[in-house]
Amino acid sequence: MRASETLAQARQACDHAHELKEEVMALRASVETDRKTNENVLEALLKRVGQTTHNLERAIAEINYSHLALTRLKEDTIWVKER
Repeated sequence: MRASETLAQARQACDHAHELKEEVMALRASVETDRKTNENVLEALLKRVGQTTHNLERAIAEINYSHLALTRLKEDTIWVKER
């Protein structure tokens, strides 16, 4: 093998290594972008879950209040009937 052939192969290997480095860097940037997107989606999801939980807690409180009001109304009705 001649020195010129060896040099040509070394250049090819160097070019290939450079191409691979650029591809790895592009993939890394893509992974970072996906990670940021996932963080944003997770944050939005957690907000929605928090809102849903808050709404459920409010609904439970309103149901409990309504139940208490009905119980009192029943008691008042029984009291009026007994008189």
